[in-house]
Amino acid sequence: MKNFQKLIFIALSLIVLFCIGCAKTNLEYSTQSVLSEYRKNLFVGKGSSFVATFTSGQREKDYVMDGVCSSLVDFGVVTLKFDNYVLSSLPKFELKVNEDIFTGELEHNPYDGSFVFDIEKQVEDGDILILYLVDYDEYVNLDCWSNTWQCDYKKAKEIFCDKYKAEIQQNTEGNVLKGEMYIKIVSDDKEFKNIYWYVLLVCQNGNMYSVLIDVNNCQIVQN
Repeated sequence: MKNFQKLIFIALSLIVLFCIGCAKTNLEYSTQSVLSEYRKNLFVGKGSSFVATFTSGQREKDYVMDGVCSSLVDFGVVTLKFDNYVLSSLPKFELKVNEDIFTGELEHNPYDGSFVFDIEKQVEDGDILILYLVDYDEYVNLDCWSNTWQCDYKKAKEIFCDKYKAEIQQNTEGNVLKGEMYIKIVSDDKEFKNIYWYVLLVCQNGNMYSVLIDVNNCQIVQN
């Protein structure tokens, strides 16, 4: 059940590839008090027949998009997309983060055919990540791309809150925002040529507000 819930969380993340909760009406939010999920970095590596990514941050322990905030847990998701995966078994991997080594068997994501695993740990942009695929006997360095972006997840949150000031105030009662926010990293192509922050606010009354923000120039490209 735990692995199934984790897979659902990862699948939702990849489909929308998306942060809010309780907030003050003056928009001076504490990051930890307003987010139900945020992703803070992205690492990318390309192998002989696959592309590997790693992203980390925090998400709700009980991952439900119901407009209500709950306690957060760390995550660090490895995602592999193969050109053509032909092995009958799930791929085994080793991920080295600095001096720590995480091992396991990747889970298949039926939504997009990728393979994923959550090491349940955040990493920093300056950390060194090396992925080893056991079945392929192949090492791949995962390079941090997010450390060159002009817009981080905190800035993306500010841009979103500035755009939707009125809507946030309309959904605020007793100085508490009746909703939750998600901040995700998304791309519209397999080569990750275009990368965006996707920020989504889910309100308890069913209303939803979102923006797509270019990581390189902090400009809203879609909402």
